[in-house]
Amino acid sequence: MKIRTGFVSNSSSSSFVMVGFEKEAEDKKEIIKLLFNFSEDDFIKEIEKYSYYSKDDKDDKDDVKEFCYQFLYEKRDECDFNYLIGQDDGAPKGKMVIGKFLCKLNQDDSYLGKSTTSILDITEEIKEIQKKFNENSDIKIYIGAINC
Repeated sequence: MKIRTGFVSNSSSSSFVMVGFEKEAEDKKEIIKLLFNFSEDDFIKEIEKYSYYSKDDKDDKDDVKEFCYQFLYEKRDECDFNYLIGQDDGAPKGKMVIGKFLCKLNQDDSYLGKSTTSILDITEEIKEIQKKFNENSDIKIYIGAINC
């Protein structure tokens, strides 16, 4: 029998290369509304779908903040573009990174594959996303790993 004495984790991770921009992450509710094209009513309906949130929780800032983080984490594959939620994902403290993954390799993947992307095309795509967020920050390349 082997005994592991080092770090052991049941969580998985994905390595990535992403092109995107940084956005202040203070108001995740507004970010969710922009990412998923939600109205205020749509947002409240989403909160109410989660059984452990009551209708009263939509007015509690801590509950809304917790819901937003969980929602962003769970729905990250249902958005037209990609995002890094916080420092655990590789985003700078207090910010989100919004953009497009150029590649993403899950822990169980053994082969990345091949692809080609035009720098001009991806830059134009990110600029369109920036317009939606009324953001004009630098477009950067991010490399790291996210928890899945």
